[in-house]
Amino acid sequence: MIDRMMPYLPAAIAVLLVVAFYSFAIAPYDLEVTENNFSLFDGHGAPLKAVLISDTETTYDYPNYLDGAVALVNAQQPDIVFLAGDYVELDDGAWEKLGPLGNIRAKYGVYAVLGNHDYREWGCSRANASYADKVAAKLESMGITVLRNDYRIIDAAGHRVAIVGIDDYWACRNDFRKAEQGISPAVPQIILAHNPVAFYGEELPAGALLLSGHTHCGQVRLPMVTDAITRVLGLGDTVGGRAKLGQHDMYITCGVIPGGVRFLTRPEISVLYVD
Repeated sequence: MIDRMMPYLPAAIAVLLVVAFYSFAIAPYDLEVTENNFSLFDGHGAPLKAVLISDTETTYDYPNYLDGAVALVNAQQPDIVFLAGDYVELDDGAWEKLGPLGNIRAKYGVYAVLGNHDYREWGCSRANASYADKVAAKLESMGITVLRNDYRIIDAAGHRVAIVGIDDYWACRNDFRKAEQGISPAVPQIILAHNPVAFYGEELPAGALLLSGHTHCGQVRLPMVTDAITRVLGLGDTVGGRAKLGQHDMYITCGVIPGGVRFLTRPEISVLYVD
């Protein structure tokens, strides 16, 4: 049998080398723009065009890449932009490197939540709140609204909608009840949380659209295998992309972080048409 396989060995090695080269040298820097449609407003008025990005992390170490990502976000001409956390990679003073995010432009504003990396160390007792405060302050100084168990009600594209931001789950700072206090049930909600697991087990408002990041879509995404591993590890029912949580639509963006390895999943800028 080995003798019969030998003629195919050079071709197999060539394929593996091509896959490895693409996975390490091309895919981790090959930003893709995805588009999805969601129903939230019962079809009334024009769709709200939102852009969702997450997990910028080390992008500030790749200035051209980060500037290109921001330019690509702006090229979508979004009504609103959502930033789903993990802006830094734990180094001292990392928040001072986030300046390019201040160049993001959206008609109705840019809204952000914090992620586990923004707390430097995660866990209820280890989370570094002062570090997270500095990250949030930097974003706010650039005109980005940071929602930490808070909300804003806006009128956008003919729709009245509550933008709800949940603080980080791994840092044990998430508080849905506080975040939604005072929102009328008649107002549709878009809820942003860095970690999709933050939504599990919560009593969510009817019809709310759930947005998150955190997973990087597994970086290496093998059909069925990666999602199965995610479930076994208690990290949610899906590793990325469009999903359902009960009756709620959810979208988990793959993150824009460059470097490392990517296979069958690229860094992502998610365009969401919400009507």
